Amino acid sequence: MGFMSSYNNESCGLSTCCLGLVLGVIAAVIFGILFFFGLIPEALAGIAIALELAVVLLVLLFVGAYISEKNPSYFLSRCLCRHAACLLAGIIGTIVAGTIAMSILIVPGLVSSAIAVALVAFFYALMLTETVGFLLCFACKAHRCKEGV
Repeated sequence: MGFMSSYNNESCGLSTCCLGLVLGVIAAVIFGILFFFGLIPEALAGIAIALELAVVLLVLLFVGAYISEKNPSYFLSRCLCRHAACLLAGIIGTIVAGTIAMSILIVPGLVSSAIAVALVAFFYALMLTETVGFLLCFACKAHRCKEGV
């Protein structure tokens, strides 16, 4: 219970997981509809970029966890604890949904293609939102540590 109470009392930033979920749903609906009607012609290129970014962020997340374990820094550990679960969900979801989307026929007008694009957009938005939240947390905690607060 002590951890959750200190987590909820953080004065430096707000939880971005709920924001990421909301933005993910909005992005999924918008991109799914736009792709279904053929208004996004190069969806495969976007999916490939999402996959590449997800793999890079997964590697960076593991590197950050390793650094945090070997050289404990309060602000890195706190930000990893606070954001790792939703960030990992966004990363893994982007990789899985992107892999599925790349393995099926992506053609505008097909419901399965629109659903695949919407799933990638959902997890990609969650991943990006949590990445921004983690970076803001890290910057804020590092700044507060340097000030001695």
